[in-house]
Amino acid sequence: MKKIRINLSYVLSVHILALLIMSLQRTVLLLTNTQHIENVETKAGWIFSAFLRGVWFDNVIACYISILPLAVFCIIGLFNKVSKLAFNISNIYYHCCPLKAESLPILDISSCISVFVFRIIKSK
Repeated sequence: MKKIRINLSYVLSVHILALLIMSLQRTVLLLTNTQHIENVETKAGWIFSAFLRGVWFDNVIACYISILPLAVFCIIGLFNKVSKLAFNISNIYYHCCPLKAESLPILDISSCISVFVFRIIKSK
């Protein structure tokens, strides 16, 4: 059961870090384009609504991207295995993802996390 936790924590950590980085990217985009919202009466409401929809959209895209690695890691985890090959293939998948424009933050995150996961595995 410990092996499936390692596999699932990899996919979950890629997902959460991608959401954080995409939110940071959205904040920078807002700060660079504040001059375009001068005529809006309730700026705080519009900004909150835009951020909420942006996080929702980023979460949906990240879920669509991560569904295949999640399924593969669940199957591998059911056999109580941790496969370095599976991590490498998922990194390639994240790099070659068809939704590359939306998944740019995921690209480097998956590689960094897999290195961290392998260090945890080797220490046990």
